Amino acid sequence: MKITTGRVFVHTNDLGGRIWNPLVRWTVKYAVFVELETDNGLTGLGECWCFDTKPDSLVAFLKTEVLPHVMGVEVEKLPTIQNALRTRAILTARRGILASALSGIDIAMWDLRAQAAGIPLWKYLNPQASGWIKVYASGGLYESNKDPMALAKELVSYERKGFRIVKMKIGGLTLREDIIRILTAREQLQDHTALIVDAVYSYTRDEALELWTNVSSANVIAFQSPVDATNIEDMHHLCKSGIPVMGIEAEHRIDLLKIIAQTDAVSILQTAPIASGGPSIVKDLCQIAAQKNCCCSLEVSSTAIASFCALQIGAAFPEITHVEIHQVHTVFQELMSFEKLSNGSLLVPELPGLGVQLPYDQVELSLSIG
Repeated sequence: MKITTGRVFVHTNDLGGRIWNPLVRWTVKYAVFVELETDNGLTGLGECWCFDTKPDSLVAFLKTEVLPHVMGVEVEKLPTIQNALRTRAILTARRGILASALSGIDIAMWDLRAQAAGIPLWKYLNPQASGWIKVYASGGLYESNKDPMALAKELVSYERKGFRIVKMKIGGLTLREDIIRILTAREQLQDHTALIVDAVYSYTRDEALELWTNVSSANVIAFQSPVDATNIEDMHHLCKSGIPVMGIEAEHRIDLLKIIAQTDAVSILQTAPIASGGPSIVKDLCQIAAQKNCCCSLEVSSTAIASFCALQIGAAFPEITHVEIHQVHTVFQELMSFEKLSNGSLLVPELPGLGVQLPYDQVELSLSIG
């Protein structure tokens, strides 16, 4: 099974600056997708991390630096190509954009493998898996005239959908204001619904400790990105203080993620499959988490394609405690129509491969090779 064609598609989502987190006000958000077609007629799909940056440089990088290396290659040999490109990037200093590009390639590769086997990706990754994965609803962003009670009502609406974990942003207001937002949400939610709070790297160590002192009884099961992403010492200190630190979201440096796990700097090792390298890298991180007796969580804040990928991986590996289901960044949400929660968990469909196809009427073809 050889790769004969590579295609790159782009989607643009206008968010109009209506919502924000402590670091970003969302105006226009882009998504980049890779398709790999084989000589036996299969098409594998993957998504690359793009965030809110314009996709031009990533598309150009895929065109000149990545896709030419995979054309005509046997699917089973793609990991060798990926490793060679990572080695080369040590000298070219393009590891960040390469990680995004290779994430899409890796996801498409696993999609092809599972399709060829005629089974869903989660089962291909782990034949003993059940297909179930715990999920959490992600939202709670900042908006104009959104007071603590409006935030609480938003989170309660996710609870009514069947979620048993909901996530909200903090760090964009004063400590006191965000403490009030957390406690107000806690008062309105059912006792069995847990909270994740995401500070987006906004606090000092002392500020994070102060906030935790005030909300530790609010059934907060994870404190995401409390301090700077590279401040391993402070994250380790927060963990030793009993704070369930989760991080670090979109980090592409696999060595750094491994160090964070191995040095007990997080309680929950978090990664975005479309940013860190796809199922291959997440599989490695799960093995590290198992050795350190911690767990993993998968970040999704782009499209339903990324959600399908994360759900498939999450359903495969027991080390993954939950997967993010975004309630705000919901591109191609119609593809998630299978979503039916049972006690906060989701059963992934029994469709071959990734289980989803790109909605071509909603994307723009930017590149085709082969």
